[in-house]
Amino acid sequence: MFRVLITRELLGTPGFYSSLPRITEKVMFPFSNSAMTNVMLPRVVMCIVRERLTSKIYRLDKSLGEKPIDNVGTLQLFILVIVVYSCRVIVVTGAAGYIGSHVCKELLDIGHSVIAIDNLSTGKHQFLDQRALFYKGNIQNRDFLISTLSKFERGSIKGVIHLAGLKFASESVKNPLSYYETNSSGTQMILSVMQDFDIQNVVFSSSCSVYGDVFAQKPVSESENLKPISPYGKSKLFAESFIQDAVNSLGFRAISLRYFNVAGGTPGVSCDLSRFNIFPNLFRAATDELQFDVYGNQYETQDGTCVRDYVDVRLLANAHIFCLESLLTGRDLDLVYNLGSGVGNSVYEIIRVVSEVTGIEIKAKLKAPRLGDPSQILADVTKAKRDLAWNHSISLEEIVESGWNSWKYFRDRIV
Repeated sequence: MFRVLITRELLGTPGFYSSLPRITEKVMFPFSNSAMTNVMLPRVVMCIVRERLTSKIYRLDKSLGEKPIDNVGTLQLFILVIVVYSCRVIVVTGAAGYIGSHVCKELLDIGHSVIAIDNLSTGKHQFLDQRALFYKGNIQNRDFLISTLSKFERGSIKGVIHLAGLKFASESVKNPLSYYETNSSGTQMILSVMQDFDIQNVVFSSSCSVYGDVFAQKPVSESENLKPISPYGKSKLFAESFIQDAVNSLGFRAISLRYFNVAGGTPGVSCDLSRFNIFPNLFRAATDELQFDVYGNQYETQDGTCVRDYVDVRLLANAHIFCLESLLTGRDLDLVYNLGSGVGNSVYEIIRVVSEVTGIEIKAKLKAPRLGDPSQILADVTKAKRDLAWNHSISLEEIVESGWNSWKYFRDRIV
């Protein structure tokens, strides 16, 4: 199979994975135990030239000869690059979740095969990409993981994107042991089974909750003291520690991505359904004519309401793939990165934008501030920009519009 050769400029381009033209051919991928399936293997060499008018797509045959196939018309990318794709088998845990479904789509769109693992406790069947190979089970169950990975030829699985977990800080206070079992012990089990199958590349879904309450007005960098206050934050920090030990002692290659507040969506892929997050609650308020609770308006911010950093789920999905490809190609990267927009939006600002995008006036009710809510948390994404070609080019209005459209798409199907 061919190696993947992609420039970081292209990998950092929003929508690159889903929009890249390609030619595919059906091939049979050698799964063990007679578990055979058709996968789409893009074998494309694409020249993107510094001209707006024309470009050619060429097929790379076995003798490395180039044969013109098609004229693709105007291209808006002005960089010279040759792209050669190969099919890899990637495990995605939490594949039926809000973020996991977007990651699966991007992987599948560029020709990888995906082993999709989810127990569907919070994930949805409707979010599963039908091109993926789905296995239902818990990541804490060693026998399930071994049985699943044993269906594939040893050495064919190149990496794991580990997204499965419980994700709500307030809920974790009520059910702390469940969070430690799923997020911490579950990660330990994933790493243990990866070691058994000689899989050494993992991208981990961490959280800005590992920082705890940060009351400073400046953006939070990866070097900030780690003082999580909820079992959720602690469970993610424990998982990060397990991964670091696997890197230091077992030869693993890993990146932990500390997300800030994920938002947006894609109709037909997934939407955020959480009752703990601001955007789905605002969409519920809009569609069901409910009031929206605002907790405090006396914070030291421009309009008195809390300010948070929101990151687009589509860019976040692309970042996972960039990180995995970097690990697979041996790039020397740090172990942890913040992912956010680096820009803050207040609660009142978000209410205004949601009202404008939906055309529905949101009725807000002021309530007392919640204990422990910091006035502002923003991501310092300097490292991500430097190493991951991270560029959060999507505006708040675009995030709200994509989230609202995906909410409407899934409302009658799931919500």
